[in-house]
Amino acid sequence: MMVTISKRNTKDLFRLGTISVIAGCALLASSANATTVIRSGAYGVEVNLSVLSVLKAQVGPLASTDGIAGTGYDTAGTLASLNQTLALGTLTGLKIGTGLITTGAESVFPLTPTGNADALVNGLNLSLTAARASSLGLTATTLTSHSEVEGVDAASATGTSKISGLKLTVLGIDLINLSASEFITAPANSNLLTLLGLNTISGLNIMVNEQVPLPGSNAKNAGITTNALHLIFSNFLLGTDRLYGDVIISSTRAYIDNANSATPEPATWIQMITGFGLIGVAARRRKKALA
Repeated sequence: MMVTISKRNTKDLFRLGTISVIAGCALLASSANATTVIRSGAYGVEVNLSVLSVLKAQVGPLASTDGIAGTGYDTAGTLASLNQTLALGTLTGLKIGTGLITTGAESVFPLTPTGNADALVNGLNLSLTAARASSLGLTATTLTSHSEVEGVDAASATGTSKISGLKLTVLGIDLINLSASEFITAPANSNLLTLLGLNTISGLNIMVNEQVPLPGSNAKNAGITTNALHLIFSNFLLGTDRLYGDVIISSTRAYIDNANSATPEPATWIQMITGFGLIGVAARRRKKALA
């Protein structure tokens, strides 16, 4: 038995195949964009300190800003100045002040799969006092940090930070005294005292250019938090009190997740393959008809 295919049926096959291919391509494109998530954010100052496990001082995060793509974003935070005195114990306390703090977070996704954040803190002045005398003092002219992420097939995250004019005093003794034109651009996760060849201080770690990667980062997702300065107190003797907690200055973070964009749905591939098949059948039948 011989089946004759009309010219109209051949056109219908070609039209149906073309529609299937176009729809499949659209699904592939929309699925790739819809499942990539980019986040970034920043803040200037955060303080969480406790004595004998009782929270005594909490500040911030200040001048905080955040963005998440979907679509692109450009956000900013500012704080004109900070001047706070916080009691930690009967005769112990924390004083912290800054000049202008600015933060920003930006992404131009889906134009490019990137996201970044920046933080700038001017005029830091921090002191811990016991019995009205300075136990620890730290000042800096500027503290900046930057975090960024990029990539779909190979996600990556990087961070940088810089501190200028840093001065550190312990029990009235100057340990570090840099001018405003002198910068600290340390390797990632450096202990400041170790970096400068100074003796450590019991119960206190001073981290500069602290970079904390997202746990489980791989080719599809990556993230990082970058802190220009991180003071970590653990059983630090302040007068007759024991101090715990931390102070973070100039912090940024960025994150990209492509975990769900690796494999399109099987139905999408079937739709495209079927479409190409129908176009091929239509083309062969048209060729036979012309012959």
